[in-house]
Amino acid sequence: MQAVRLWAWLGVAAVVIAIVVLVFSYGRSGHFNARAAGNRSSPSARHIPTPEAQDLYLKGRFAWSRRTPESLNQAVDFFTQAIVHDPNYAEAYVGLADCYNLLREFSVMPPSEAYPRALAAARKAIELDPNSSEARTSLAFALFWGDVDVAAADREFKRALELDPRNTRAHHWYATYLVQIRRYPEALDQIERARELDPSSAAISADKGKILVMAGHIEDGIALLRQVEASDPSFSEVHRYLSDADLELGNVRAYFEEAATADRLSHDSDAEFVLGEQKKGFASGGIRGLREAALRAHRKLYDEGRASDFTLAVDYSMLNDKTDALRYLEMAYQKHDPMMAAILGYTDLKNVRQEPGFNELVAKVGLPSAQ
Repeated sequence: MQAVRLWAWLGVAAVVIAIVVLVFSYGRSGHFNARAAGNRSSPSARHIPTPEAQDLYLKGRFAWSRRTPESLNQAVDFFTQAIVHDPNYAEAYVGLADCYNLLREFSVMPPSEAYPRALAAARKAIELDPNSSEARTSLAFALFWGDVDVAAADREFKRALELDPRNTRAHHWYATYLVQIRRYPEALDQIERARELDPSSAAISADKGKILVMAGHIEDGIALLRQVEASDPSFSEVHRYLSDADLELGNVRAYFEEAATADRLSHDSDAEFVLGEQKKGFASGGIRGLREAALRAHRKLYDEGRASDFTLAVDYSMLNDKTDALRYLEMAYQKHDPMMAAILGYTDLKNVRQEPGFNELVAKVGLPSAQ
C-alpha cells in the first residue's frame, strides 16, 4: 500500500507549484478528440495559449484519455506544466480537474484528496473563462461526486450543454449523473448522444453498457460491455462493470475473473486482498460464504483506516442485515462520504431501499425520493 500511495503523492507534488495556493483558497467551497482539446463557447474572447503550453495540454489530453493510473498521473504533470507556461490557460485547469475527477475512480487516490483539487481547478477555469462549457462540465461532476450537491450539479450540467450542445463529455457525464438518480430514459438519451458524437470512445460505450444494466436492459448492457472488453481489454472499468453484472446474475467464476483483471489494471492491492478472501469464502460456503468473507475482509481494512462506512453498509445490505446497513450508511453520511451520491442507483443496496431510514437518508443527501 505504501508503494501505491507513493505514486499518488508524487502526482500531488508535481502540482504544488501551480495550484497549491489554488487548492487551499478554493478548498471544498471521454475520449480524446479535437473538440475536447479546445472546446470553448466564446471564440471571440478566447485566450491564445503559448505554443509550449498548448503542446503540453494536448499531450495531457491524450494521456488522460487512456484512463490508467499511470496515464492519469502523467496527465496531471502535463497539465501542470502547461499552467506553469501559461497561468491564464483555462483549458489546462479543466484538464487538471478532469484528471482528479477520474483519479478517484481509476486509481487508489482517496476522494478526500481528489475532489477538492478537482473543484479548485474547475473553479479557476471558470474564473478565467465563465463561458467554458468544458469547465462547467468538470465542475458539475465534482459537485455531484465530491460535494453530493445534486441541485448545483444539475444546474452546471445544463449550463454546460446550453453553452455547447455538442460537448461530448457534458452529455457523457450528465448521463452518469442521471442514472444515479434513477432518471433512466434521460440517462440513456444523454449517453447515446455522447456516443453519436464520439463513437470510438471505450469509456462512453462502457458507461452505456453499465447504464443499460442499471436500467433493467441487462442482456443488451452485458453484450455491449463484452464488445468493449474485446476491443479494449486494458480498460479497467469495463471489467469492473462486468464483474458487478456477473455477481448479480450468480455467475461467480466469471465474477472472479473479471474482478481480478479490474483489480490488477487499477493496481488496487486492497481489492485483490478482498477478492482472495471471497474466493475462500465461496469455496467453503457458496454465495453466503462469499458475502460473509467480503464483510470480514472489509472490516479488517476498515479497522486499518482503508475501507469506508459505505463499503460496510453495502456488505451488510447484501447479507440482508438492514439494521447495520442503515447504521453504516448514516455514518457515511455524517462523514460526507462521496459515495452517498450513489445510494439510489447502487444495486447492492436494494435490500434496504424500502426501509423508512433509507428514505430519510435520501432526503438528507438531497436526492429525489427512492419510492
